[in-house]
Amino acid sequence: HRTFDLPCYQHNTFSRNLSGDRAIAERIHDYLVKSCIDVDNRVVSNNSEETTMSRYAVIDFGSNTIRLCVYEFEGSKSKDITKKDLSTLLNYKVMAGISSYIKDGKLTDKGIKKAARTIKEQRERAAYFKCERIEVFATAVLRNCKNSTDAKAAIENTCGLPITLLTNEEEAHLGLVGATLDAPIEDATVVDIGGGSTEL
Repeated sequence: HRTFDLPCYQHNTFSRNLSGDRAIAERIHDYLVKSCIDVDNRVVSNNSEETTMSRYAVIDFGSNTIRLCVYEFEGSKSKDITKKDLSTLLNYKVMAGISSYIKDGKLTDKGIKKAARTIKEQRERAAYFKCERIEVFATAVLRNCKNSTDAKAAIENTCGLPITLLTNEEEAHLGLVGATLDAPIEDATVVDIGGGSTEL
């Protein structure tokens, strides 16, 4: 028998790095989760400050790809979030090529169905992680098409998730937030080169 003296916040890393039988690793992981988290989803440790542990899924509906990222947040929501508070559990990209379905400035029915099906599949992947929230953000391909409102409603109706359609300014702002999450920038330009637009 081997004894592991690990802080609670390391249980995910421990279970994934444990060598040997996967089933054993999963059972140890489940035990550590049950031992470290109380009914209010708070991490219990010897420290006086209690922290929350939550999982969030973000689906990035882009012009060329539809990407799912699942993050685990551990920390106090009352404090500024830094990268060390976030762990990436999944980063899964699908080359959907939705921009190729733009005809005469409109997103075709085939493109709408492709987008909806892909987002629905990403939603099903995210469900495995039992996320607290699943958010879908769309950018240039849906923002710039002539039938944006109708296409957005049709995709939402099929995939079962609301879509937040970002403006150019919002997309640029969120890119800056991500780039400066752990390193504040006083004098710089952040350039986000996407499949259908570029933000400064």
